[in-house]
Amino acid sequence: MTQGFSLRTPTPPQMWPSVVDAGTVEALSDAELDQLPFGVICLDGEGWIHRYNVAEAVFARLDRATVLGKHFFRQIAPCTATPEFEGRFQAFIRRPPTDCLVETFRYIFDFSFGAQEVVIELVRGNIPNRYYFCVNRQQFLAARGSLPPGFAAPTQRELEAAEQVASVGILRDERQQRVTHVASSFFRLST
Repeated sequence: MTQGFSLRTPTPPQMWPSVVDAGTVEALSDAELDQLPFGVICLDGEGWIHRYNVAEAVFARLDRATVLGKHFFRQIAPCTATPEFEGRFQAFIRRPPTDCLVETFRYIFDFSFGAQEVVIELVRGNIPNRYYFCVNRQQFLAARGSLPPGFAAPTQRELEAAEQVASVGILRDERQQRVTHVASSFFRLST
């Protein structure tokens, strides 16, 4: 399914329509979700994040561990707290399950490091009160400078403001993801 895709690709890949039904995406384990080349985010009807795959973490430059359990529209992606995104999500979840299982729409995610044009596939899960966003990146854009304060998604450092990098030895790469630096002697000791 991933066909040679690398999550370290600096430009967005061609669009891979997720073409998933509710049973398919929900039946995937977290490890299987991590193999997908597009972002997957699972929310409940109130907007709390329950699942978040590696592709989404890489493109959003956020650690999955700090995102799970947070409110998507208020804490993680305030740029989506709009009628065009959150309003569409609320209308979707109010519909009877037999009325609509998948809805597709275009959107622009705003990050402090730049914007991302995406196609969202909103999928109703089989478990009651579970909804999946399949996020297909179309294009990376420059940051849009005319945004109101607090509109862009937070950086990892802003999300974990209490994290004292120097005092606890946490290092981050250029994407603000946690990395580990270990002396090579550590590996010689373990053999």
